[in-house]
Amino acid sequence: SGSITYSIRDTNIEGIDVHKDDFIAILDGKIVSSNKKRIDAVKGLLKAKDISNKDIVTIIYGDGVNQKEINEVVKYIEKNYSNLEVEVIEGNQEVYSYILVIE
Repeated sequence: SGSITYSIRDTNIEGIDVHKDDFIAILDGKIVSSNKKRIDAVKGLLKAKDISNKDIVTIIYGDGVNQKEINEVVKYIEKNYSNLEVEVIEGNQEVYSYILVIE
């Protein structure tokens, strides 16, 4: 599983520069990307995980994510990872914009 949240300070973790208010992708407890745009953080998370042999991704989206953005995420996954079935759940969690469960 992975998640997208935001940074509260500038830092460098394992060679990844993270700036305050960036969106960070966390995969298996490690930061794998830091981006100004939330959608780019989702893309970074997916690129960091070998999902060629996976079947489904469940996207649980939180507060602040609008329908236009979630549609963009789904379209990106469907275009670039055609092997994955996409399921979307409105989670309304506050800290994590996205939680992705990849099975």
